[in-house]
Amino acid sequence: QAVQFGLQNKVHLAGAQQEMEPLEGLAPDARIGVWVMEWYWNQPGVAHVAEFVGAAKKRTGRVPTARTWFGYVSVWTCALAAAKANSLKAPDMAKVLQDFHLPPEVGLGPNPAFYRAGQNQLLASLFVGEAQAQGSAPDDLFKVTRVVDGAEVAGPLSESGCSMKWPT
Repeated sequence: QAVQFGLQNKVHLAGAQQEMEPLEGLAPDARIGVWVMEWYWNQPGVAHVAEFVGAAKKRTGRVPTARTWFGYVSVWTCALAAAKANSLKAPDMAKVLQDFHLPPEVGLGPNPAFYRAGQNQLLASLFVGEAQAQGSAPDDLFKVTRVVDGAEVAGPLSESGCSMKWPT
């Protein structure tokens, strides 16, 4: 609608979160604005990302999206937490996730991905950039201009409004 009504000529279009799926559904001339992606597949030089992208593309015929990555991280987090806790009980697994760092082949980003102690929020890299009509490949719909360490922008736990209470 922004392009339909010419808003891109009147205001700067930007937002806190964008995803591949909505970008794919847009006409190329409507892929505009500055956005943040929670994960992006095109990360040259970042260990393990190319292998993950290649495996996903071989299996599905397309590059993985942030949703793909979150699913991958979720399954691995459960497996790693259960192994570390030596338990499948949710409270035991949640306790070992306090300040739990994912291995690089799971975190798949330039900064460490970990679960913050006190609330188990996943903090990982954030990808700031611009939606683009056409990139280096048909699936390259976003040009990353800056990578931000999620831990640096998360704010203090005390101001998050979220805290964990453990069962007694």
